[in-house]
Amino acid sequence: MDQEQLQDLKNQMTLVVNRVLQSRIELARQLGYQFGGKRDIYKVAGYKRELEFGDFDAKYRRQDIAKRVINAPADETWRETPTLEDSAKSFLDAWDQLTNVKFGSEGLDQKTIWHYFNRLDREAGVGRYALMVIGLKIPEIQDQQNPLLTPLQSNSLTGPDDLLYLSIYSEEDVKEIKWNSDPTSARYNLPESYVLKTSNHGQESKELLEVHWSRAIHFAEGLRRSEVYGTPRLEAVMNRLEDLEKVLAGGGEAAWQLLNKGLIGSAQEGKKLPASDSEAFAKIEDDIQKFIHDLSKYLLVDGLDIDVQGGEMVSINDPAMTYVSFISAATNIPQRVLMGSEQAKLASGQDAVNWAKYIMTRQSNVAEPGILRPFVNRMIYVGILPIPSNGSFDVKWPNLLTMTEQEEAEVANKRATALQKATLAATGVSMSEQEVRAFGGLPPEPEGDTLVNILDQELEELDEDDPDSSS
Repeated sequence: MDQEQLQDLKNQMTLVVNRVLQSRIELARQLGYQFGGKRDIYKVAGYKRELEFGDFDAKYRRQDIAKRVINAPADETWRETPTLEDSAKSFLDAWDQLTNVKFGSEGLDQKTIWHYFNRLDREAGVGRYALMVIGLKIPEIQDQQNPLLTPLQSNSLTGPDDLLYLSIYSEEDVKEIKWNSDPTSARYNLPESYVLKTSNHGQESKELLEVHWSRAIHFAEGLRRSEVYGTPRLEAVMNRLEDLEKVLAGGGEAAWQLLNKGLIGSAQEGKKLPASDSEAFAKIEDDIQKFIHDLSKYLLVDGLDIDVQGGEMVSINDPAMTYVSFISAATNIPQRVLMGSEQAKLASGQDAVNWAKYIMTRQSNVAEPGILRPFVNRMIYVGILPIPSNGSFDVKWPNLLTMTEQEEAEVANKRATALQKATLAATGVSMSEQEVRAFGGLPPEPEGDTLVNILDQELEELDEDDPDSSS
């Protein structure tokens, strides 16, 4: 392909990108209109039509429930980490060693790869995608100025110790994506490299860093028409988050206005207010200020009738929870989990089952193909991990529907109680404790003089000796 053909191809790609952007803008402009454009709901409600990364980032930073929408799926996905399965012991041993490597400076809180997987998952949920840059020890560097721009070299490394660091970058940190424009390449119309804005612990630097695609894990969730850009987790619920913010802010202001004491002072018959510049007026004003600010619990004013105006607090729970229910439905996060009142594993009934099923599906269909497998495959390619026995490996995620010992005991206890009640109601004969425990799947209680039996016997003997005890 000559230079002229290459330039023509780049121009065509630019036109395609511009058309996509234009279609997104046109779609945004059509949102919220009713009755042939005569009613603009978005304008009346104050909704923003064209959302950008900064809008989602601000919500994530400042609005509590928005943070839960982004963090909860990621935290629960990586709460119990998966295992890799392969018949080659060398592969499993190297993977075990790699998962125990801790990154970060000595003296700081060092993290394992699971921490970075979780952060990548979270950051991708704020915007349309996020990157995890892989820092490796390279024996032969083609680009001395920027080793991260050098493509990964097959079998160039020797083990887990050659993985030096992992760094997370948000969509906002990517200043430019350089695309592959070769239609004969397997990566045609995909990123070739990323130009990143660097920072030093939150302090943005003017330096730019270009990273080859092979040295970064590009993670995007909710892909639709693009293989690169996903869907921010807050996009579908952004209007409901705004509504919830209005209700909570309005409720707080209303509470202050209603509960704030107001005073109306009127002169009694035959009396009049002292002059505003008199000591008597200043004394009245000082007493009223003390009363308002709870410095005094009583108010004595000669010649004035004081009427204390107050109000009653109106609950905002119903409208607030209405919006929470819509957010819950759109994000597949149960309300109890969304509100943070209970962890997923403690949420009751069907909610816990549905949440566990959703997370298990997400683990297999999103986290594994989007984060875990690309990372492991890169490690195999460069030689940090040995090649699996059959050239591939299996991933096993923990079963989130498995009950804990405490949960099994609670279920068995409920079954035993139900069986005892059912038997008594049907036959009039109560089952023994040992029979109930057997039906309920509980281990038998030890027979004989247990501590409980001894205490029961002593209490019965005391009751018999006590003349005041009832028969």
